[in-house]
Amino acid sequence: MLIACPDCHKEISRPVSTCPCCGHTRPRMEPVSKAAAAGMGKLWVFAALLALAVGIGLYGLRDSGEDISPTTTQEAESKAYQAEDLVLIRVNRKYGYTNTQGELVIPPQFDTAQDFAANGLAAAAMGRYPNTKWGYINTQGEWVITPRFANVSNFAVNGLAAVKEYSEYSDFDFDNLPAEILAAIEVNDWRWFDGVWGYINTKGEIVIPPRFEDVLEFGDNGLAAAMENEKWGYINAQGEWVIPPRFEEALNFETHDLALVAENRKWGFINTKGEWAIPPKFDDAYSFAANDLHEISFRPPPYTINLQGEPVFTPRFEAVWGFAANGLAVAEENEKRGYINLQGEWVIPPRFEMAWPFSANGLAAVKENRKWGYINAQGEWVISPQFENAYAFATNGLAKVDDDFGKWGDYINMTGQTVISIEQVCGERDQGCSRDQECCCCNSCAEVLKNANGEVLWPQETAAQASEERQAETAP
Repeated sequence: MLIACPDCHKEISRPVSTCPCCGHTRPRMEPVSKAAAAGMGKLWVFAALLALAVGIGLYGLRDSGEDISPTTTQEAESKAYQAEDLVLIRVNRKYGYTNTQGELVIPPQFDTAQDFAANGLAAAAMGRYPNTKWGYINTQGEWVITPRFANVSNFAVNGLAAVKEYSEYSDFDFDNLPAEILAAIEVNDWRWFDGVWGYINTKGEIVIPPRFEDVLEFGDNGLAAAMENEKWGYINAQGEWVIPPRFEEALNFETHDLALVAENRKWGFINTKGEWAIPPKFDDAYSFAANDLHEISFRPPPYTINLQGEPVFTPRFEAVWGFAANGLAVAEENEKRGYINLQGEWVIPPRFEMAWPFSANGLAAVKENRKWGYINAQGEWVISPQFENAYAFATNGLAKVDDDFGKWGDYINMTGQTVISIEQVCGERDQGCSRDQECCCCNSCAEVLKNANGEVLWPQETAAQASEERQAETAP
């Protein structure tokens, strides 16, 4: 399916570490749906390496002397939050966390960060690309694992997280490449430049030494997809091969212990023994949904199969994906999107320019007349179309939206009320800059974090100034 970059919001078809559109770096940008293909093509790898070389030339090498001591609010110091209570925010290019009520918990201070995992740890990083160093913080914003890794994933249910160590040649000079690197280039071995992956525990101790070219998080069945010599297989928590690497691409095991893999440029499903459950014959494919249905592509038009690999209805749509728990999936016809049922019948006719699958709360983000809003399973507007961008509701009951009133990355609840707002405030504008132009033309622009009441929470000096102004207004 699709991955949404948190910065530029471009749709990406594969779970990569660096957005190829804007260069945003974060740990394993997760698909909006788990129905996504795995791995990164060599062209993207080369582009990332080229960007690394240019970045080193422009910005210098990694600075290990930077102060990385995190700060917290008094409330955060006195209250232990659950992982699901915390919402990732970005203000003035720094990441922090609020709670679901819009109260600031961990002030923005990290150069990039990830949502909290179920174990109460979140990946966070200091330093801009290519000098990024990843570690892990707790729900108080304290470093539990000091930032030192080139890239990381979230912790899995078995308590292990994938980490990527910097290669000793990460700071390479294109004009003076060692002989071993020149030899590696000849056989397309990028590990010399790009580093290798392994796994750590919650103490930051290496459990599986870094040796893999690429990896995914461990699944619920204790297996993780890993790449060695440009082939994917599956390892256990001891780093031993359970299914030897032989696939061109691979995703982790999910529903019914089936994993989606590619062999000879065709996709199919294997079981935990590495045997074919559904032979590889599809041009493209996604993971099975909660209703045991699965969207695949065997040249246009795509169609949906069951666990036996049989089509469940006659293929006639331009695209089908995202069967939700309510039995509805997004489908596309004549370049318009709507929702179909399990029989392939239209329940909500195709009238939208874009559409996301339904969330667990029964709402789906859709775009009509260039504006995003949210509908229910009957196709009725619950939150009217008003946003420039809108995304699926998370399990914490909030959805991320952007509008065209100078606000960035707001979060709304199911009623459409803004709970967390990040607004761009502009000072004096450059000569010839009209008010309806982008704020990047201003001499002085900054983002401020506001709660549902419109009160400024961050930056601290702005919040303090606003508080003084309110007190002055109410003074007798």
